[in-house]
Amino acid sequence: MKAGEYVDTKIVKLRKVHQKLVWHFDLENEAVPIREERVLFSYRELFDGTVKMLLPSHFTQMPEELARLRYLSESRPQIILSGNDLTENIGVSYTPRNGRDLENALKTMRDAIVQTAPETVFYDTEKIIASNCEGYWFEYKSFTITDEAYNLQFLLGSEQAFLLGVFNCSIRYFDEWKPFITKALEYTEISDRRTQ
Repeated sequence: MKAGEYVDTKIVKLRKVHQKLVWHFDLENEAVPIREERVLFSYRELFDGTVKMLLPSHFTQMPEELARLRYLSESRPQIILSGNDLTENIGVSYTPRNGRDLENALKTMRDAIVQTAPETVFYDTEKIIASNCEGYWFEYKSFTITDEAYNLQFLLGSEQAFLLGVFNCSIRYFDEWKPFITKALEYTEISDRRTQ
């Protein structure tokens, strides 16, 4: 073998440089580069103002008939927002915490995925320290008839509530979306006034 740099080594180095650059963006005020476009994130109030999240501003409510096709289970997220081509979406649900432990709830989420799709490939798990709550995200690859999908599932907990969510996109674009979605989760706020 010749000494020198190989293409895969260069790709890994470029990804590391890209990830470092991501942290220099101010998500609250600047558009960020994703899929050769400038994407602006903006705050959205969800669940009657109980949850405040920083989300891609071009994401809109997915029509119910498409949501049923995209999420076959009846226990699909309560709110599903999607980009223009519907392959990029984020779904969230809000539920009372009822004294449940964050780590056990996270394990239950992962176990449910393994039960329904044993071929799933899991990657990283990280802790989230948000504005007034904390939680975890984990990522995995799932398979559809035509493509491989990237999924970043998250669970945030306040004293009285859980916010469960998932971000999906084509596996081809995960490295462009992931750093911004994980950073945006740190801006999440959950108010406990709804559960009192």
